[in-house]
Amino acid sequence: MRSLCGVLVLFVAALTAGLWLVPSAPADNQINANVGKKIANIPFTDVDGKTTHLYDLKGKKAIVLVFLSSDCPVSKSYSQPLAEMADDLKARGVAFVGLTTNHDETPLEVVKFAAEFKLPFPVVLDRNFAATDAVAAKVTPEAFVLDGDFVLRYRGRIDDAYFARLKRHQQVSEYNLRQALEELVSGRPVSVPATEAIGCSIGRDIKASVDLANVTYYKDVLPILQKNCQECHRPGEVGPFSLMTYRQAVNWATDIKDYTRSRQMPPWSADPQYGPYLNDRSLRQSDIDTIVQWADHGALEGDAKDAPPPVQ
Repeated sequence: MRSLCGVLVLFVAALTAGLWLVPSAPADNQINANVGKKIANIPFTDVDGKTTHLYDLKGKKAIVLVFLSSDCPVSKSYSQPLAEMADDLKARGVAFVGLTTNHDETPLEVVKFAAEFKLPFPVVLDRNFAATDAVAAKVTPEAFVLDGDFVLRYRGRIDDAYFARLKRHQQVSEYNLRQALEELVSGRPVSVPATEAIGCSIGRDIKASVDLANVTYYKDVLPILQKNCQECHRPGEVGPFSLMTYRQAVNWATDIKDYTRSRQMPPWSADPQYGPYLNDRSLRQSDIDTIVQWADHGALEGDAKDAPPPVQ
């Protein structure tokens, strides 16, 4: 009885002080950004330069805007599931639109990407971030489901295959995008309107400030990537993504910093106590420090005139 009384006293005291441990909404509410709001009539530019608009899709039961990137292995891994889902739901009044924000991708490369994965929906260019800003998209792949009145009803991941970028669960247990669409076309409310998407950050142009302009991609980081990374991180090689351009590097800036600082990359497992070795592939500490400073201070592009010649 004494223990029960003690628990009750603590319970009342916590309520009085406002300290009872009730789950609270996260301070950053971006995961729910724009859910329940009507999205503006976003312009789309197709690979031929023709402009269409979101409201041209009037009459659909649901519209899926999904941000994609041919540079992002997470995004590419969802190409087949998205193609199958779009085919399955087309007859039920669901329209898919793929969007790419990557300025490095030419229209021809976008066409090639869509053809390679047999995407049955248009992939348009969001060069000025109009669609990105309208729905507050952050990563690729990230999906946004609008109802017939263009109100955002779901945003987030396609499923729970990944628990971190490039790190997969053994099996998928939640098919979030499919569930949201099934509920919407059946006239039911979307039970889970927002989830956190995992993938590659949508890069933006970063303006250099005077005090941070001393470490830049072209002058300082590109020579390190050329010497130590591009042998594998280029099209057709074993690296899971390319590091041949600034846009590609800035998309992976945090990962480059983390993996080089922990010396997981470049791969070199020889025991240092028996060194030094010929053809040592490990990074110098000064190179790691440069990468860390670059990634932590804006991942600035710099002047392309400072770039070394491309490596053959």
